[in-house]
Amino acid sequence: MDEKCVFCEIASGRSEGHVVASNAHCVAFLDAAPINAGHTLVVPRKHLRDIHGLDAATSAAMFDLARRVADSLRDSTLPCEGVNLLMSNGEVAEQSVFHAHLHVIPRVENDGFAFVEPPAARPTADELAATARLLRPGR
Repeated sequence: MDEKCVFCEIASGRSEGHVVASNAHCVAFLDAAPINAGHTLVVPRKHLRDIHGLDAATSAAMFDLARRVADSLRDSTLPCEGVNLLMSNGEVAEQSVFHAHLHVIPRVENDGFAFVEPPAARPTADELAATARLLRPGR
């Protein structure tokens, strides 16, 4: 990696982050610009740009740590009626820090956070079948 990565700095302990949990592969720390209180990022300790660089062990460790954080949010006194897990990969998907990271976002009713609405027209069963064929291994 040529440039300084803020997530690598936090994961390694070289920069301060408000760490809430960790495991052998990943670190979870509070987002500096949270959507809601408790919004946490789960990042691999190793610098990996996005989901395409993750191996199976790191992927499993990220999801397990995210689940633990979600449980902690639910059991805390922070407002949390639900949780979104969100991972953006690539600039077009609004990834802003190019170190793989999974958002754990506590949600409450009318918190103002929303996903973009899906297209009005839903695909037909034939279109869904064609897309599924394209995504199956060994196509």
